[in-house]
Amino acid sequence: MQKYLDVLIADDQKDICELYVDYLEAMGIFRNIIVCNDGIDAEKKLRNQSFSLIILDINMPKKNGMVIIESFVNYPMNQLDKVIIISGELDKHVLAQALQKGVKHFLVKPFDQESFAKKVAQLFDKKS
Repeated sequence: MQKYLDVLIADDQKDICELYVDYLEAMGIFRNIIVCNDGIDAEKKLRNQSFSLIILDINMPKKNGMVIIESFVNYPMNQLDKVIIISGELDKHVLAQALQKGVKHFLVKPFDQESFAKKVAQLFDKKS
C-alpha cells in the first residue's frame, strides 16, 4: 500500500466524521484528510483535487451520495473505484445502482475500526 494518501470524507454527521478521521490516522498512511458535511461541498473538493480514497455517505443534505456518484463523470481527477459508500440504510436499489455506476466497496453502519481498516485496505489491494 502506498504511503501518504489524500482522503475525502463526505458525511453530514460530524461525530461520525471524527471517528473516520481517527480510524484513518491510526492506519498511518494518510497525509491529508478532508471532511465535507454536505454533498455540494464534497462536489467542490472532487472537482478540484485528486483523492486516493473517497468515503461517501448516501444520505446527506443538499446533494446525496447517489447524485454525487452519478456526477463522477465531471470529476476526471477521481475514480469510482476509489469510493467506499458508507450508509446505515443501504437498500437493494441503491446498492444495485451504485454497482452499475462502478462503485465496488460498501460498508453498512454500524461497524468497528477493524472492519473499517479491512475495507480500506481492500480498496488498495487492486488484485482482490
